Amino acid sequence: MKNSLIRGTLILTLAGLITRFIGFFYRIFLANFLGEEQLGIYQLVLPLYSICFTIYGAGLQTALSQLVSGSKSSRQNGIIKAALVLSISTAVTLSFFVFLKADWLAQKYFHEPQAASLLQILSILFPFCGISSMVNGYFYGKGNAKTPAISQIIEQLARVTFVVCLSMTHVLFMTPKELAVAGIVTGEIVACLFNIRCTRQVLKNKERLEKQDYKDLLKLSLPLTGSRLVISFLSSLESILVPITLRHYGCSSSDSLSFLGILSGVVMPFILFPSALTNSLSVLLLPSISKANSQGHTKTLRRQGSRSIKFSLCLGLLSLSVFANFGKELGLILFHSERAGTLLVLLSVLCPFIYTTTTMESIINGLGKTLSTMNIHLIGLAIRILSLLWVTPHLGPGGYLGGLILSQLVICIICIFYLHHKLTFRFYAGSSLILTFFFTYASIYTAHLLGNLLAEKTGFSYLVFVPLLFFLPGVLLYLARFNEIKWNAILPQK
Repeated sequence: MKNSLIRGTLILTLAGLITRFIGFFYRIFLANFLGEEQLGIYQLVLPLYSICFTIYGAGLQTALSQLVSGSKSSRQNGIIKAALVLSISTAVTLSFFVFLKADWLAQKYFHEPQAASLLQILSILFPFCGISSMVNGYFYGKGNAKTPAISQIIEQLARVTFVVCLSMTHVLFMTPKELAVAGIVTGEIVACLFNIRCTRQVLKNKERLEKQDYKDLLKLSLPLTGSRLVISFLSSLESILVPITLRHYGCSSSDSLSFLGILSGVVMPFILFPSALTNSLSVLLLPSISKANSQGHTKTLRRQGSRSIKFSLCLGLLSLSVFANFGKELGLILFHSERAGTLLVLLSVLCPFIYTTTTMESIINGLGKTLSTMNIHLIGLAIRILSLLWVTPHLGPGGYLGGLILSQLVICIICIFYLHHKLTFRFYAGSSLILTFFFTYASIYTAHLLGNLLAEKTGFSYLVFVPLLFFLPGVLLYLARFNEIKWNAILPQK
């Protein structure tokens, strides 16, 4: 069981890294293909997708996994069929509602008429996504992480291939933003077909559905759905309020949507890209923390938690140094957007807080306090929404960015105090960590200056020289930080 859990975790982690890597370059393509304003409209409708999935899929998937893992094999077929009936019926209902009410939702909910056609296209995927989520939940319950991982990669590849290939034909039967949403639908349909093929033997089984299966699923899923729906709704509200409050400040509709598109579709994914490592660490850390907690090994909890947090913090400081020094150039070269580069520099300060918080939340979840992490997220969302309502109309984009940074800082501080309270957990940053940051920042800043100088002398892009300039000191620094090398074994002794 232990080896199966570790293997499954590693498979999902690898799949997550692959899809994030593909998605990273796809984001760059979308930013250039759609443009800032169209990207903003595209980003505007995605939160509704999240809300609908929460209703027809998220809670049911978790409930299905729990029931399958804890029931006899003879009952598992009936459970997945009951879950499919509930999910598909709910998804189809939502599909019809969103499709028929797309104009009303675009006007009243999103305050953007151009979103109507995107909502109609997006509504098509709900039943297919519902099927995939139930099949994945079934395999999670069986301890088989391979099938969901492959499905995840197939969905991403199908989406990217569809959009990129059609965009190159120059014979589009829809607008670029509609094509981007159609890519999401295509990816989900292809993944759904793969998932159906993987469960065809289970679905062919003529086992009779029982009312108890429905009752058990609803009993477990409704509380989960309710709590997640609150977060999904508030996240959606945050996205919708960004262009609305910016218009109150005095920005044009085009500028407001452009800001949302660049921030949500380009800058934040870029900042979060290195966090693939901390996300993987969190997935691997969760079962380890849970086991240590159940056995009462407090010292093990503290040791594992401290090391993980230090790693996340060091990665965050390194990312901060890179984005703060090269953000403007990255924005111009990759996204052809000066605004993207400026935002990347300003929001680079988020990296240490986000990466460290991800790890600390995993530790809290490992302690069995998932409700606490939800409450912490709600506090962060509340700060950002209040900054949109009270500050942004007066200060503009800077007001929201300030609220965004403040919310991450508050979340990080709450997590630190929570762990200190539960585990008498102490994390000492200390002078060594401060010196680590300044050494890293100075190295990368020097690389920035030398890269520009070498580029002027040779005619090559300075980005060619940057990795060579700070890769070696960075490697030495991190090896020393984690005691993989001993300086007294290298430096001459007196």
